[in-house]
Amino acid sequence: MFGTKCIWSPRKNRFISDIICKSIFLRLATITIVSQVESECVEKRGSGKDLTGEFRMALPIVLGYVLPEGAPPWCAMYARSEPNFAKQLRDHQVSEKGEE
Repeated sequence: MFGTKCIWSPRKNRFISDIICKSIFLRLATITIVSQVESECVEKRGSGKDLTGEFRMALPIVLGYVLPEGAPPWCAMYARSEPNFAKQLRDHQVSEKGEE
């Protein structure tokens, strides 16, 4: 539906409608990609008692993602908690700084 309205928009509003249409298509593509990643990488959502290691959340009331056995290695980036991601990023930056 959006595609036909975007293509056949009036000439004077074409620039504005193109921006709106690209935004809509980008959002739809993002939703599709996120749902594909979630279906491949997430076994279930769990609270603090279900999560271990780098996937454990700071508070037990915060939900995180439990990865299935044999999940691809890149799934860890999707399920990792924010504090652990920040720590790994800091460690990487410090090690890069030390190598220079």
